[in-house]
Amino acid sequence: KNCILYGTAKRSGSQFDRARRAGENSRTQALLRSGKEAFSQTFGDAPSTKQDGERMEQIGYYNGVFAPMDELRIPALDRGVYFGDGVYEALRVERHRFFALSEHLARFRVSLDFLRIEFPMTDEALAAILQEAADRVESDSQQLYFQVTRATAVRTHAFPEGGRANLMIFSRGVPLADLSEYRRVVVLADTRWGHCNIK
Repeated sequence: KNCILYGTAKRSGSQFDRARRAGENSRTQALLRSGKEAFSQTFGDAPSTKQDGERMEQIGYYNGVFAPMDELRIPALDRGVYFGDGVYEALRVERHRFFALSEHLARFRVSLDFLRIEFPMTDEALAAILQEAADRVESDSQQLYFQVTRATAVRTHAFPEGGRANLMIFSRGVPLADLSEYRRVVVLADTRWGHCNIK
């Protein structure tokens, strides 16, 4: 359709812009419909999995301890603090159910293997903890972030022997963005590798 419009239409600039915007809007609406269908197929129309009881606006978790994110305590010697030595995933949670959880966990395992981080917890056990974190948050629309770091150990570049991996989770209410709204963006060149002088 774009080729026909560009090749045959003889319109004024404003007419052409209106036609282009109409085409973009049609494509946007089609994407929104397909996205809603994908979410519906994944989450279905089942009721929320939340349990009765008090819930919070956000929750944090670190090695077995749940607490509000701003109260969660993480050791300064966690290698994720001073080296960023770990891997992470960010999950979309709708009605307290995860979107594409198996795909995220598969990529998560590949990342762990690549960095040689030993994390013996099974996917089933990890999913249960992630679910509990999501269930503790009131919002039906959440962004859940989890990361595993190599170990807690004195700072040295060598991997610590006998270190045990750490699991951290954050989840908070984040509504889905309205993709039907147009937004202005600024695109900049990625120059990070040109600044290796910065520690």
